Amino acid sequence: MFSCFNIRSKRRKEEEIEQPKEEKPSTNSPSPEVPIEEEQSTNFRLLELPDVARIEVIQSMDALEQIKLALSSKRIESYMKVVNNKKLGQCHVRYTGLEAFIATPSIPLLYYGSQEEKLKMPAITSRDLQPWLNEGSTLLENTVNLFERYRKAFPYESLALLIYPNLSVNVKAILETPLYKDCDFVVFKEGKISTEDLNAGLEGTHDGRSIDLKLQEMPLDFNQKNV
Repeated sequence: MFSCFNIRSKRRKEEEIEQPKEEKPSTNSPSPEVPIEEEQSTNFRLLELPDVARIEVIQSMDALEQIKLALSSKRIESYMKVVNNKKLGQCHVRYTGLEAFIATPSIPLLYYGSQEEKLKMPAITSRDLQPWLNEGSTLLENTVNLFERYRKAFPYESLALLIYPNLSVNVKAILETPLYKDCDFVVFKEGKISTEDLNAGLEGTHDGRSIDLKLQEMPLDFNQKNV
């Protein structure tokens, strides 16, 4: 029996040797990655907010964001005048016949034309202004339309109209628009202008409008008594 016990003992030892040992976890192994919680953003519908909350949200935006917001929705556009109840100083509208610019001191420039790459300052360009433009309209008609939408959303104290007379500028047509009728100052700048157009522009002084002539050349047959 003793010999049998020895044989069995040897077999048990051999089985123990052949049986794989369970590996203990290494203390040097990297700790499992803990998932990082993603930042949660709060989304809400602006038009569903109460009036007071909606005003506070829009007033917290800068001028560029407000313009883009006004362009995105007619309801928001009509609401802008309530939000911006403080007038923004003098509004400048510059018209060259090939492009137009609209701006106030605290509002980014609105540019309508095809020379966007030459702009030296941040601006809302024609591409962004599409909701306020009509495809079949002339440059002057779209400039007037931009001006009307702009002044309803961003009221100002006074309006200065800068006209750069040249062959592509119909001065008489400009004088029939709200751009001219509602302005406080008119500047004829650079270029040349006909006597007829200049006389028509000077007629506006009878309505209390200031006229400034910064032309390169005055018409030869212009009678200075009309000034």
